Amino acid sequence: MTTIELLKLAKAASPGLMAAPEELKNTAIRLMADMITKDTDLILEANEKDLKAADGIISPVMTDRLRLSHERISGMADAMRQVAELPDPVGLVTEKTVRPNGLEISKVTVPLGLVAIIYESRPNVTSDVAVLCIKSGNACVLRGGKEAFNSSSAIVKSMKKGLGAAGLDTDLIQLVEDTTRQSSYDIMTATGIVDALIPRGGAGLIKACIENAKVPCIQTGVGICHIYIDGAADLEMALEIADNAKNSKIHNVFIAALGSEIQYYSALCRSLDSSLGNMLEAMAISIAEMHYQVTQHVEGDLYEEQTDYIAELLERYKSNEQKPKLADYAGITTKHNTGSKKNKRHVSDYYLYDDDTDMHYLIELKIGGDLDNKKARSEKEALLEQFCILSNSVGEDKVKIYFATAYNRYGEGRPWTQGRVLQFFAKDELLISADFWNMVCKSEKGYEIVLDEYRKCAPMIVDALKDIKDAYLPDAE
Repeated sequence: MTTIELLKLAKAASPGLMAAPEELKNTAIRLMADMITKDTDLILEANEKDLKAADGIISPVMTDRLRLSHERISGMADAMRQVAELPDPVGLVTEKTVRPNGLEISKVTVPLGLVAIIYESRPNVTSDVAVLCIKSGNACVLRGGKEAFNSSSAIVKSMKKGLGAAGLDTDLIQLVEDTTRQSSYDIMTATGIVDALIPRGGAGLIKACIENAKVPCIQTGVGICHIYIDGAADLEMALEIADNAKNSKIHNVFIAALGSEIQYYSALCRSLDSSLGNMLEAMAISIAEMHYQVTQHVEGDLYEEQTDYIAELLERYKSNEQKPKLADYAGITTKHNTGSKKNKRHVSDYYLYDDDTDMHYLIELKIGGDLDNKKARSEKEALLEQFCILSNSVGEDKVKIYFATAYNRYGEGRPWTQGRVLQFFAKDELLISADFWNMVCKSEKGYEIVLDEYRKCAPMIVDALKDIKDAYLPDAE
């Protein structure tokens, strides 16, 4: 089907959603999330096709953005359910005046109609933007990156099932089938059909939309340079955001080892941080393989009763009703091991088995520890499910779970205070910076050894970066 035909289908379906009551929209969103969860295996199969097609063509960073897993799909579904809990943005009176003759004039929020979104090859964006459109009463046409087409297609099919189950028109969400630039141009020039176009991507895409769009276009820009803090905002959270935006890379000891100058080339520093992250992950696995049996997946039986308990526990963490501690899941495999069960496979960052102690360690590594609320929850959920799978066969006393970082984004030796992580992880479950390296090296001096060896190689990296700077930033001081 052509792009224009898809646009017209979504446009024709939009009036039914614009008039839909809040509860119907929320029910549809929850069913969409349920269908994505139910179709996880189908979505992963589609994602595998995309990954194979993109192998060797896109960068490791882009490959990571393209890759889906059980944990990431669970996080996508959680994010959708969170949107369902938000207040309805439709029908709000934002301004009201009374004329001298007594006439009342109100400004009320209403849906736009049909929103088109052009975005990069990130499958999770497919569900993110679709659910926001449904919540706000808008039909949507999605034009994602070609590398993620199979993944996005599978996600859209699942979401359409949810719309249909709720009694809404499945044409409300459409995925553009044409992945050439022509489809983007067709969307930009679809006057009378597209009510708003939102490009999400780099400067090139934003520029193309500015120059070619004949439909209303919301320009998202290419970066945030200022943070404005409202008087009613959570000051602690605002300070954490500001610190992360400006200082997190400076606190990266692996970037700091390259010298102070490199830290202030912000675009290069962001790219370098991602590249170093991939290198550090690979290096940690290589080191761990010297001391442990290393596997990057867990597979086995998981009882439905155990997943229900995990969901209840995470809800208590989310609502701050309960602070996480190790005792929360002690006995989960002996108290909740009846009823139906299924074989489940989880991708794991690090599953380490220690022959000397007969211990199993499950580690979720985030290089700098950057997590938002939905990711913190989904990472803990994945670890607890892996904990149950292993404990069902070897016993709980033989399994430990950890959230780890390769460096301390607050500065080495300083307390780890990220609220989003601490909301879902007990302090005994954290391996921050030195603790992580000491564990994978199986030595109390592991962190010192790793950093010392890295510093010896730092001049080679600095020389390579100087060549890049001279070639692309010849006038930089």
